[in-house]
Amino acid sequence: MNKKGRLVCVGTGIKLMVHMTPVSKQQIERADIVFLAVASSLMGSWIKELNSNIHDLGQYYQEGKSRLDTYKEIIRSHPGQKAIIVSGYSSTDRVKEAQSLGAGTYVKKPYVLETLGQAVKQELDGNK
Repeated sequence: MNKKGRLVCVGTGIKLMVHMTPVSKQQIERADIVFLAVASSLMGSWIKELNSNIHDLGQYYQEGKSRLDTYKEIIRSHPGQKAIIVSGYSSTDRVKEAQSLGAGTYVKKPYVLETLGQAVKQELDGNK
């Protein structure tokens, strides 16, 4: 049986618990897997109380480290890892390099949730 699960990603912009809406909290509680990259260890601890299946991505994010280098590090330890690229900047050679390494769709900010959802679905379905 192919069970569809729920995935939640908690981004680096979340620094205080007050940034978390009731809907966000509910999504974290119900998710099968939560990927987390937050600046505050207190925030990380609080999220871990909501859902114990947390994968902390903080180890991959360092001040001044390019996201391309981050992606390269992730695929070295997790070959075939699916990814989409979201940025407020125009597509660059670095985006094209990440895509040549396996990253999927490039989504430019600002975006509507439907656009992001379509990109995630396309990546999960393997339709590049």
